[in-house]
Order: sequence, then C-alpha cells, then structure tokens
Amino acid sequence: MDRKDLAIYLRSARNKANLSKFRAAQILGYKSDGTINAIEQARAPLPIEKIHPIARAYNLNIIDLLNMIKHCDPELYNKYLTIEKDITRHKLKNFSNQIHSLTEQQIEAVQHHKPFLNQNSSLEGGQDIEFRSRTDIMKKCINFQQRLIMYIM
Repeated sequence: MDRKDLAIYLRSARNKANLSKFRAAQILGYKSDGTINAIEQARAPLPIEKIHPIARAYNLNIIDLLNMIKHCDPELYNKYLTIEKDITRHKLKNFSNQIHSLTEQQIEAVQHHKPFLNQNSSLEGGQDIEFRSRTDIMKKCINFQQRLIMYIM
C-alpha cells in the first residue's frame, strides 16, 4: 500500500459523506478545492493537522483512518504518533501540576473525608454547587497513575 491507496480511500470516504471537493475544502478551512484534489490524486501528502478534521468531516472512525495511514504512509503515521505523545506528555504534566496545586483546604478536606466545594461552584440559590469527596480525588489520582503507566509502557 502507498499514498495512492490512501488517496483512493479518502476520495471514497468523501463521496460516501456526500461532500463535494469544494464543500470538503470549506469544512477543512481551505479557500479552494485544489488541496483536496491534490491529496486525492496523491500529489500532496495529507497534512497532519487535518487528520482529525477529515475524520469528522468524512464520518470516518479515527482508528480506521489511522490504520490506513499507518499502512499507506508510515512516515506520516510516525509523525502523528510523536505529536500525540508530546500532547499526552503535556496533558499529564498539567494534570500533575493540578494535583500538586491543591489548596490546604482541599487537602484537609480529603484527609478528613469532608466534601468541599469546587472552585467554580456558586452558592447563589443553591444552584451549580459541585461537591468533591475524597473518593472523587482518589479516582482521579488512580486514573492519573494508570494513564502514566500506560504512557510509559
């Protein structure tokens, strides 16, 4: 399989989604259908930043599209994986920072198993109040650990 097979796959998916080249180009943020035409004729590579938008626009399962890319354009697939790992690393770092930035009140509430209000909660009229319990935080921590382990493996 090569880029031509990916081009045929994308053209077929666009047609199944009942999209013209011009309409697909508009949805994907192009001014004309020239880029879509070039991709579908295997004259231009699929831009990495358009993988998810194309999957959405063409009603494709992202896993199926990625598997096709993996077989037809391994270089693009490897670039995609590298970017996804970087994004995941960044998200894990942010989540870790959120855990470390728990306020003293939140830590004390966890230690004494007292529910506490979420920072975005409102006390006006009893609406939009969200309580967090020790269980909620422990679930987040366990989920974080599992994601970290999956990422490392």
